[in-house]
Amino acid sequence: MNPALSDDMVAGMDDMSEDHLREQHIAECGRQINAAYAKGNHKAARQWLDMQTQAVKARSPQQVARMEREYFSEEGERARLAGRTGGASHA
Repeated sequence: MNPALSDDMVAGMDDMSEDHLREQHIAECGRQINAAYAKGNHKAARQWLDMQTQAVKARSPQQVARMEREYFSEEGERARLAGRTGGASHA
């Protein structure tokens, strides 16, 4: 371990790594839901949806707060740009 990193910093990085893996799993579940529906397999789609829902519910409060900060920062920038151009700016 890098001596310049505190135990709290290392734990935070581990949490972010777990968060990243969880988000990858959530995205993969979404892709599998779409694939199952495209094949007409509604039972499999429901199973993937249930797994995705469990993963979303497993997000830590810290992860949710981080995601909200990112979202509202991006939305604030869009609003600022829309005000400058006089129109709506949507991604």
